[in-house]
Amino acid sequence: MTTQGHYEATRPYQLGIDVGSTTVKAVVLDGNRRLFSDYRRHNADVRASLGALLADVERALPGARVHASITGSGGLTTARAMGIPFVQEVIAGTEATQRLHPEVDVVIELGGEDAKLTYLHPHPRAAHERHLRGRHRRVHRPDGDPPAHGRRGPGRDGDPPHPALPDRLALRRLR
Repeated sequence: MTTQGHYEATRPYQLGIDVGSTTVKAVVLDGNRRLFSDYRRHNADVRASLGALLADVERALPGARVHASITGSGGLTTARAMGIPFVQEVIAGTEATQRLHPEVDVVIELGGEDAKLTYLHPHPRAAHERHLRGRHRRVHRPDGDPPAHGRRGPGRDGDPPHPALPDRLALRRLR
């Protein structure tokens, strides 16, 4: 459990709860400043684990007012039971990453039962090619079909091996 900094019980803070397939997590934020964070395995007893976790939040920040949201694979049912907003976990992770670490290109999340890969910035050359195909479709292909996607292979003309998996050097060079 992590508790940091001073807080005022009269002003509202943000409480984020994540009910995953194997753990429950909570964080209390004042803007970007973390006041409390903890996680624990729930061993299939989500209700008891989440109750104990929220009791720890109350002990760490007595009387603190919070605006809560919940996410995670078990979050929708829990959010309905608690009467608080649910935020889909990929959306929550993407928004947090873009706000706190805008330089990140890809988010890889390894969960208790699944894994997620989120591309935050499309490959610049692929985006430019899509733009050109849409803009010049009638000029290049009167039949309306998009032009062949020039798959040249790794290393030719500085292209990465696959447009969805660009290397960092190619991204820096094309920006």
